[in-house]
Amino acid sequence: MLLLDTTAESLLRDPQYLLRLYHKVIQYLVKCDPSSFARSLSSSFNQIDTRYRVRSREQAIEVWSLKGILRQILPVSVMSDRELSIILAMLPLEDYGGNGTGNGGDHFLVSPVVLLLCLRKMCPVQASLVLEMLRRIDTRPKRPHPYESACGKALLISARDGRGDACVLERAAILDYLTESYDMTLSEAFFLTDYCSMGLPPSSSTVAIDGSYLYAFLYQRPLPSDVRYPLLMSVFAEAICDPNSGAPLGTLALIEGLHRLSPKPNHGMHREEVFDVNIDTGGELEHYSLTRKSFEDLCRYLRVGLLLEEVHQLFYYLRGESSEELLSAHTLLCEFKRHFVPVSESLFQIVEEAVRRYLVKSGGMLALPRLHLALHDGPLSVARFIDVLRVAGVPEAVSDVELEWLRFKGWDRERLVSLLSGRFPANREALVRQLFDQLKNVKGLTIKQDHVEVERVLALFHPEKVEGTLIGSSDDWRFVMTQCFDGNVSKTLTYDQFFYFWRAVSAACSDDSVFTMILWRSFNMHTSR
Repeated sequence: MLLLDTTAESLLRDPQYLLRLYHKVIQYLVKCDPSSFARSLSSSFNQIDTRYRVRSREQAIEVWSLKGILRQILPVSVMSDRELSIILAMLPLEDYGGNGTGNGGDHFLVSPVVLLLCLRKMCPVQASLVLEMLRRIDTRPKRPHPYESACGKALLISARDGRGDACVLERAAILDYLTESYDMTLSEAFFLTDYCSMGLPPSSSTVAIDGSYLYAFLYQRPLPSDVRYPLLMSVFAEAICDPNSGAPLGTLALIEGLHRLSPKPNHGMHREEVFDVNIDTGGELEHYSLTRKSFEDLCRYLRVGLLLEEVHQLFYYLRGESSEELLSAHTLLCEFKRHFVPVSESLFQIVEEAVRRYLVKSGGMLALPRLHLALHDGPLSVARFIDVLRVAGVPEAVSDVELEWLRFKGWDRERLVSLLSGRFPANREALVRQLFDQLKNVKGLTIKQDHVEVERVLALFHPEKVEGTLIGSSDDWRFVMTQCFDGNVSKTLTYDQFFYFWRAVSAACSDDSVFTMILWRSFNMHTSR
């Protein structure tokens, strides 16, 4: 795609640098109004975006020309020329194949609208941007009627059908309709159709969208509760997770805000279990509730960016059918978890790899086994989860929210360590399997028995036989392995447990030959084959 110099190529492979660059872009691109706390995109972005309101402006250009457009959004005082090149290389411009053509290199053609769309979707305030569009629609003196266009009729039919099937529309037709009838920019129209997407369309010239959702968004007032409530709750969650807000963020910020308000005890309130949020609160907030006024205060303290009317609507949605004017703190925490700000697969991979590298830099080759020992068995509270990772070497450069993304997938120590261990190469896995089988044979066990005594493994483990510059202190290795293996009640070790340990070690070792040497020499297997 874009030709980069060797330094930029190297930085593009550095997840820690990419995460810092992502934060830098978001800090400049996402703005929070100091009075209303509403999140929106920067004025420099909007100035460029408003130039592209009709599809005739969607003409593709060479990718290197996009740097000029990006420079107008991110000035030289904010981003260097090299950083702009890396940002262009990071963005999934090629995913929008219908809008770009070429044979690679700098001659790949892409529309400026695709660049603007990718920047929109890069921001962790998707629901806030949708709400901003909704408010703008509601200020229009006259809204279109669905019968006035083919798109509107199709959306109406889809909404009335009620079967939940995707509504397939011609991409050009829906883009023209949104830009001409609702005065959206092209990137907004693309963004809204993507937001309402129901998967891959039957062809590149069409879109498959949730027709009932888009119909409600464009035509129904008041907005149905099944559309309005998730949107308001997502805006609430985005505000608490806003990386520009400073620490604490995420669940810790919400818990701190609830404690600050001293919510009212209500032991008789029934609640439905969805997430075990008591792990995070220590049960302290389980029977506490908020009045409408205290919920207003909480939203103001957390700078959620909702209008007072929207705060009241959210309060009543969350309260449900309860006859009391009280909102359970437990319910609020559960719904916050349910609507936690999402993460793209590419950003999650950057966070995961960045955390792994920080841990290894601090803790060496035994970083992940030590992390296993630092965490207790069972589900982990968010405070404990984040604190242990910070102590283990993960700096504030990785935000609390980004660590919570890891927690959603790695909610106990085995899942977390397995997640951070990453891909285990097939050749290394075969090596571990071969070693385990030989350890079993040392005891004279048949190959069908997939376990070996822990005592035997520890007795055969001699890390001092490996060169010290490769593994450091042999005493540390013996201690960590003993702590990891000796806790088994059965006093035997399965292959899965043995594999888990060495996969965690492998994550910190980039050289196959070094990993092989550690395995075979520490168990003296290079002389017994």
